[in-house]
Parts: sequence; C-alpha cells; structure tokens
Amino acid sequence: MKPILSGCDKRSGDDIIFDVQGLSKYLGVSHKWVYERAQFKEIPHIKVKGLLRFRKDEIDRWLERYNVPCVQHPGRIPDQRQRMTGNNP
Repeated sequence: MKPILSGCDKRSGDDIIFDVQGLSKYLGVSHKWVYERAQFKEIPHIKVKGLLRFRKDEIDRWLERYNVPCVQHPGRIPDQRQRMTGNNP
C-alpha cells in the first residue's frame, strides 16, 4: 500500500494516511464499505476538501477495540438438546 502523503518528511511507519482505496486494501473490504462506515461516523476519518483520508494509527486503534481474545481452554458446551431438557451428562 502506497501512502498518500510521502516524500522527504520523516514519517514513521504508523504515520501513514490512506485514501479510500488504500484503506479498503488494508482492511480487505470494499470501497462501499469504507464510504458507509465514514458516512455513519463509525470509523475515524478526516475530510480534506471533501475527500476522505484515514490515519493508519487511528485505524489500528479502532480495530483494536473490536479484538476478541482467544480462549485457552474453553469448557464443553452442551448441545442444543441437552440445554433444552436440562439433561447434562
């Protein structure tokens, strides 16, 4: 992914700004999905002269809020019939 703003300034790897196309590639979603999330203010964005821009570090923090941690040793989940009848082995 090529950042929108690049050049001689000293930007770190997280100080990247995506356009809609770049963000959709980064997230693996459609352009439409990105536009909809921005329209409903569900994703952090910047509007520059009517154009949407997204800071990578803000997008990464936004994604982190949706992180579901893994469970090391999940307990046995009874099947549907056992839950309905209350007959647990």
